[in-house]
Amino acid sequence: HKITDLMLSVAASDWYDKKIVELDETKLQKIQLKQQEEIVLVKKDDKWVVEGSEDKTNDTKVHGIVAQFSRFIADSLINDPTVAASYSAQPKLTVALTYDGGSETLNFFEGKDNWLVQRQDKQLFTVSQSQVEDLLVFQKDLLTQ
Repeated sequence: HKITDLMLSVAASDWYDKKIVELDETKLQKIQLKQQEEIVLVKKDDKWVVEGSEDKTNDTKVHGIVAQFSRFIADSLINDPTVAASYSAQPKLTVALTYDGGSETLNFFEGKDNWLVQRQDKQLFTVSQSQVEDLLVFQKDLLTQ
């Protein structure tokens, strides 16, 4: 095959870095999930727990949330601020990540088919419903029954 046979995308958005957040999970210390209620996940002795319910934390469910932030990838990067107008006016979910050396806050705005995510630097991304579903939990969902 000659190089001209390769299908290379010419859409600029396909060449942008679509990583919303990439964190070394070992450096992550706290995740705050804020919807109607606020859930705080903290690392205690190398184990992730729901703050205030350490003894009842469901490790598997909590780890599923933590793992998402080691590499959170967008479907697309949005450069047009007017796009935000088609999403909910207020964030339906706010995620605050605290890690060694800093923090990051992500605001999630609900759309018809996907979600808009705004980073602290105001950069906008879209993510699929499935990527957000695991984050839309209630505290009771993260505890053993």
